[in-house]
Amino acid sequence: MEESLLKDQLQTRLNTIANFNNLILEKKTATGNVDVYIKTENMLSLSLNTNSISFDDFNVVDDFEKTNAVELTVSSSLPYEVNAYLPHEIQNSDKSAILDKNIFKIKASSEPTYNVFDSINSKLQLLDALPAGNDISHTIYMMLKGGLAHKKDVYKATIKFEINQK
Repeated sequence: MEESLLKDQLQTRLNTIANFNNLILEKKTATGNVDVYIKTENMLSLSLNTNSISFDDFNVVDDFEKTNAVELTVSSSLPYEVNAYLPHEIQNSDKSAILDKNIFKIKASSEPTYNVFDSINSKLQLLDALPAGNDISHTIYMMLKGGLAHKKDVYKATIKFEINQK
């Protein structure tokens, strides 16, 4: 009943209905416990600032470095590593010529030396033991090594980046 929310008004009504002078209403307190379960999930996201990089004017004689070639933005709830893969050969458009993979070098900007892919689909670890966090940026540098003979053409390579939580 609406009036039962107020003790004094209820006591007055009880006293008018019958002689309940010996019956006194008292305010009481009740408590209860509830268990709360929180199910969390690991969060991981990766975004790239571009999906295409061109090495124009590569003269084949000198090394050609492209700083800030790719910027990776990572959000991870766990520590992580950054890996790169070369899933296919570096080939021209009709796949009649393959470029030696040793011509292509890659590194994270914070690392001192460039790395070369050992083989197709082999993991190349660019960064390791990075702390968890949101919107962490990593800049990737790429280089074409000069002095390696190859057929003049336009070649294409795909680089696959992977973030692996630890």
